Amino acid sequence: MASSRDRQLTAVRTAISRFMPGFSNLRVRRKPRLHMSIDKNGQTLNVLQLSQGEKSLMALVGDIARRLAMMNPMLENPLNGEGIVLIDEVDMHLHPTWQRTIIQRLTTTFPHCQFVLTTHSPLVISDCKDVLVYSLDDGELTQLPSLYGQDANTVLLNVMDTDIRNATVGESKTTG
Repeated sequence: MASSRDRQLTAVRTAISRFMPGFSNLRVRRKPRLHMSIDKNGQTLNVLQLSQGEKSLMALVGDIARRLAMMNPMLENPLNGEGIVLIDEVDMHLHPTWQRTIIQRLTTTFPHCQFVLTTHSPLVISDCKDVLVYSLDDGELTQLPSLYGQDANTVLLNVMDTDIRNATVGESKTTG
């Protein structure tokens, strides 16, 4: 029978490969010092060579997968475990392409987990289908109608009550 450490690593590898297309074969060497490498589009890289967003996503996905493996030792596939996952500022360090797909990737990779997320990204908010979106303003929680498919500028103006561009840019365009 595989050790719990091997089972956790297998869950992490599977989750990363599923969540991050093009990434595979995560390897961890613990001695003489910790070293992690991964194949990205067929090229082996030290994890430290990845972008901050890629490292953040690997850490997030790996942590969820490891915890599911620990909490569900009897499941054949621990990624099918149930859980509630809280993530603050899910858009932090992410390229806009990742912001658009993060919720879909999370729910596909961990299909029986419920995610409670915060974000300030109109891209995350407008690319969410079949989710509940709430706004918190001055301690007041309000459920919003579906924002799926709305463009980022509409979300900035109508939901986040923010101008599309800052005032100094707008002024320089009109006086330029």
